[in-house]
Amino acid sequence: MSKIRVLVVGCGNMGASHAKAYHDMSEFEIIGLVSRGDSKNELQKNTAVRLSTF
Repeated sequence: MSKIRVLVVGCGNMGASHAKAYHDMSEFEIIGLVSRGDSKNELQKNTAVRLSTF
């Protein structure tokens, strides 16, 4: 079965929580992060995964 591809929109407290949960579940693949501020860069640092950011 193929992974469900997820784009996380908003990387504040809730978005970061969702991104970390998706990151920990093998059936999901995060394909990118969308945020107006620097929170997307901080989230990438915390997860040590390089994703497309918008």
